[in-house]
Amino acid sequence: MLGGFAVLNRYATLPGGFAVPPPAHSVSDTVLRSSLSLAPAKPVLLMFAHPRCPCTQASLSEFARIVARCRDKATFRILFFAPLDKTPSEALAWVQSDNLWKRARAINGVEVAMDVGGQEAQRFNAKTSGHTVLYDAQGTLLFYGGITPARGHEGDNDGKNAIISALLDDARAGTRLELSAPTTPTFGCAIQRP
Repeated sequence: MLGGFAVLNRYATLPGGFAVPPPAHSVSDTVLRSSLSLAPAKPVLLMFAHPRCPCTQASLSEFARIVARCRDKATFRILFFAPLDKTPSEALAWVQSDNLWKRARAINGVEVAMDVGGQEAQRFNAKTSGHTVLYDAQGTLLFYGGITPARGHEGDNDGKNAIISALLDDARAGTRLELSAPTTPTFGCAIQRP
């Protein structure tokens, strides 16, 4: 029994695929080439998710906590992977078949959309469900990584704390956002193959 607990504990603390952000010189270009439109004069917080990854429940809870603390400080978006081999209506039904889509849509102030074929996730080098990126209003990458302490676990963690701190400090100081922890591991299933 202790061996089974050790295996589960190891799995819970094993991050998903490591995502390398776009090179610094191409970040603004990546954002501009994206199908996402950025609101001027506001940072943007994006989360990439797989609609059938059980670990994403915890990521959504932490994302909701960030939104609750920083509601007017940024634009918030969650993009759910949708298979490329389905018609648009089939893809939407597939994405909405689990409760994660509904749960994300219930977070007040968050735009939720499909990422057909994972094209946006690829553009932003997001490999793991729950991968979150923060950009300033000019499209400069400020943070990338996870916002949970382990797979399927909610609670205090460096990623969430760094984002909240950056957004609240920026609002108070009126200066460029800076993070003390620019990246954290992402705990979840693979976006392309959960």
